[in-house]
Amino acid sequence: MKLFRDCLPILLAINLWPAPRSAAQTNLTNCFCAVGSSSELCSYLPHNINPAMEAGYFGLSPATQRTFDLFSWQSFVALNWPATANGAPATNSITDPATAAMPRVWDSYTTSEKLYKLPGVSPAARALATRSSSRVLRLTAKSEQLSGFSQATGQPLIDRNFNFVLYEIRVNPEEANYVLKNQLNTVTGQEKFLSNNVVDFPQGSVTGEVGAIEIKAAWRILDPATDDTNRFYTTTAVIDIPATSTLNHQPLTFTTNVGLVGMHILHKAFGQTNWIWSTFEQVDNAPTSDEDLLRPHQWSFYNTNAFLKVPIDMPPPTTQYLWASQPPYAISNAWTIPNLGTVGTQVRRLYPIYAETKELNALWQNALTNTVWANYQLVGTQWAAGSDGPPPYTLVAAPAVLANTVAETYIQSSASCIGCHTGATTHTKPAKFADFSFLLGLAH
Repeated sequence: MKLFRDCLPILLAINLWPAPRSAAQTNLTNCFCAVGSSSELCSYLPHNINPAMEAGYFGLSPATQRTFDLFSWQSFVALNWPATANGAPATNSITDPATAAMPRVWDSYTTSEKLYKLPGVSPAARALATRSSSRVLRLTAKSEQLSGFSQATGQPLIDRNFNFVLYEIRVNPEEANYVLKNQLNTVTGQEKFLSNNVVDFPQGSVTGEVGAIEIKAAWRILDPATDDTNRFYTTTAVIDIPATSTLNHQPLTFTTNVGLVGMHILHKAFGQTNWIWSTFEQVDNAPTSDEDLLRPHQWSFYNTNAFLKVPIDMPPPTTQYLWASQPPYAISNAWTIPNLGTVGTQVRRLYPIYAETKELNALWQNALTNTVWANYQLVGTQWAAGSDGPPPYTLVAAPAVLANTVAETYIQSSASCIGCHTGATTHTKPAKFADFSFLLGLAH
């Protein structure tokens, strides 16, 4: 299998690389697709990191990290490839304008609610979603284990239109089949399984299996009167909010247009027993540099006029987070500033995206020109560079800190996918290590 097609000439052509700086850079071959010899984008979902990392590698280096970042971009494109009704990649390219309204490959993945038989989705929302062929969004946290609608720290994220961000979690067939085969979606099944086994989700293989994948996506409600919807991947969603999370104590169910603002991809690829974490964002989410803070731009989660008037990367000033019955739904939780008015969450990216990653982002965005996907960027890829013990492992994460501004807004200085997921356990007593997946804690 020929892997890593040569992309170095493309980088030179768009002035991203002045000249080859090391032999490692010539490994930027086959970057747009993990198989074949064509230089075009493809729907193949990579199963492994190539070239494979040497055993015992510890630490972060540009050449090594670039290999993982290529894997992330290949995965992002393949997962967002237009799909047929059964979830298979369509023959059309992701760059074909005719595919804009088509579902994406990961849309066919099983939701966490369905896999773990959670009672969260209301009958009204389920019926409405069935009629309109829409997804149901009800989480304002990236974790199903949190009550209400909040991030991992317990607070929600509010956009420029004073609406809460919503999240969803999906798993691919390999992970879903493993859970169902071993009855890991129930506590009784977990207890039986763990009496003789440890949780070990399937790895990818170079010849067949993709490996277990979890996707955590973040969406914001779009307003065509104020948002440039052409800059987002959009879809129709049914929003389903229980009475316990509304101001009037009545259930809230409605259909609206949402735009993708963040995407975590967790993949147990071949040779990476501790998974790989890839995280993407829409480019208008938040500023990074000091110049960006003052630059006129329609950020989704930052208001230039509120510079120095609202704390940066701070949760809403309220403690009870409830939806209004009409938009803007989070207005009662937004900041109110004298002589300015209402302001949503003021988000700034704490750590700039690595220069090597930015170079690859420009390359892939150029290949995706004239599509909404050109408006997305890889924030980074985190992987386990080593371990010094048995599960639940003390891991060396590379890079040490990685934060998505719409998923780890308030903990950017310490966010680590691996550091967090080492605490993932089953729902049994005593709890056992869940192979880095928090979803097993959803079992009933």
